[in-house]
Amino acid sequence: MPRRAVVCDDDKLFLRWISRLLTEWGWTVETAQSIDLALILLKRDLPDLLDLDLRCGAKSEESGRA
Repeated sequence: MPRRAVVCDDDKLFLRWISRLLTEWGWTVETAQSIDLALILLKRDLPDLLDLDLRCGAKSEESGRA
């Protein structure tokens, strides 16, 4: 079973880069551009890895799966 990672950062370029890297390493990656969206992903199912930008804003319009 693939390991699951949640990456939260408001920097779209960083999200794209880290998602590609983790995917190449065999991880299933979900991304969020806000703490609020990351919390939704975390409540659904705890990941094996959480990469969180502590200065990330509270609201954003995007969440995705790499």
